[in-house]
Amino acid sequence: MVNIVSINANGLRDVTKFQNFTKYCSENYFDIVGIQETFWDDGIIPNIEKFWEGKIYFCNGVNLRQGVAFLVSKRVQKQVSEIQSFGGRCIHISFKQDDKTIDIINCYVPNIMQEKNKFFEKLSSKVPNSENIILLGDMNTSLSNLDRCGKTVHTQDKAYKELTNMCDMFNLYDVWRARNQNARTFSWRRIVQNVLIQSRIDYIFISKAYSQFVKNVYFKHNTFSDHSFVNLNIDFTEIERGPGLWIFNNLLLHDEDYVKKNSRLIEKEKSCRLFDDEPLIWYDNLKFKIKQLSKSYAQNKSRIEKSEYFKLQNEYEKLSSMAVNNVNFDLNKFEEMKLKLKTYEDKICKGAILRSKAQWAIDDDKSSKYVLQLEKYKQIVTL
Repeated sequence: MVNIVSINANGLRDVTKFQNFTKYCSENYFDIVGIQETFWDDGIIPNIEKFWEGKIYFCNGVNLRQGVAFLVSKRVQKQVSEIQSFGGRCIHISFKQDDKTIDIINCYVPNIMQEKNKFFEKLSSKVPNSENIILLGDMNTSLSNLDRCGKTVHTQDKAYKELTNMCDMFNLYDVWRARNQNARTFSWRRIVQNVLIQSRIDYIFISKAYSQFVKNVYFKHNTFSDHSFVNLNIDFTEIERGPGLWIFNNLLLHDEDYVKKNSRLIEKEKSCRLFDDEPLIWYDNLKFKIKQLSKSYAQNKSRIEKSEYFKLQNEYEKLSSMAVNNVNFDLNKFEEMKLKLKTYEDKICKGAILRSKAQWAIDDDKSSKYVLQLEKYKQIVTL
């Protein structure tokens, strides 16, 4: 499975925002992240690339505007190479898996009509003559009336025709719309003059031959930007993967219920005869049981938190739908939902940072607490 996503990030010059953004991407197992509106220049790259465990391909704009990039995860970086880029608005990479070579093109289309038309004309001339294309990005163009809500309306202008003609020319299609023919989900939201404006202008187009490989395609709301992530899960292989590496989440040490469960476990295990006869074997068994308890506890806790997170996202989407249908809704509640989502996302990012090797090296204080806790367990053995 390869997870390909697209997002207009509304600027990633702030180092803290970029660090949180990359940790969020890692935590969600994004393999190839197409970003629009990075607002980068060449000088900022050395300051931020250390926060991404993988490869960054970028095409910067001018005057700290525009800018597109790909974040490629460590898992697939050897399968990716850059092909071309232009104008701070388009970057093209090649992704190889098994016997397939896939052209992935990331675009940030101008929102000025005249520039938009010229961009699509130029893009059409640069797209390779291939049946293996994935085109993603902020197209600044809607494709139907279902993709607009608010003051703006869908128009079949020249830019719309250029985009649809290009998709026909290269046998591309909007896979999300094909699977959700009458749905109204939006990728961009903004409150203007106390009115919620929404549209679907962010897309992932794929070659029609890839339809059978698409496991899922969906929009994921976030608080990094007023644009949503567009997520494409695509699988070209049937190879099964193992369970992966388990890493202890030291934030559990601040959970009183977790600490109490471990304390009870230790007290119970001290009654085992191995505690006196074979303390090293007893200690190894104790570590195994603590690991099993920790995994089970963390999974249950994560399941509850994810459920709450998804409920918030659904509530956020419901309020968005009310705006679509001109139903009165509480704008303050909409903002409140957004703040709650941000709280969860900050927690996800913080957890990812704490689990990363870099943070374990930097955050001596939190690491030492974990070491001290282990030392307490060791002391029990020597009793």
